[in-house]
Amino acid sequence: MKKILTILAIVFLASCDKGDFEIPSFQFEETLQVCGNYIVYRTNTEDTEALVLVLNSTVIKNEETTTPLKQYISASNVQYRIFDSAIGTDYFCQTLPPTTPTVIKNWTGVAGASNYIQVETTKYYNTSNVHIGYKHYITLHNMQLENDSDSITYESFEFGTFTTGL
Repeated sequence: MKKILTILAIVFLASCDKGDFEIPSFQFEETLQVCGNYIVYRTNTEDTEALVLVLNSTVIKNEETTTPLKQYISASNVQYRIFDSAIGTDYFCQTLPPTTPTVIKNWTGVAGASNYIQVETTKYYNTSNVHIGYKHYITLHNMQLENDSDSITYESFEFGTFTTGL
């Protein structure tokens, strides 16, 4: 009986996958992709991972800001997805999400009083020093992402920069 209990304990402990969680690399391409005015995302080099922000018009303004603007993180505006194959450049720009590639893991933002997206906006000039638009610098503060079994936390994550025209 002791041998059976020992074998069952070993099988039970060996089958536990809590230690098998693969930590996402968060090694994204430098270039931000933009859909419309308010969906901004970064992918890894294989286009199989994406960190997506859905921003609102209160933080993306075509005017220079003297203080950074904030949008609080929630499950609906910050998502990190891992796909079974590469996504296309228009994946997040479609009204209906495509059925392929398949999302194999999805983390969503966790709301909190200190969890926010910060956007700083400056004027953008061309090489002739002519004002042609605005540059938006995005940083995520106290970003927490969760799915059913895992959590990812960053105290400060520099998401990147994108420009909008006049």
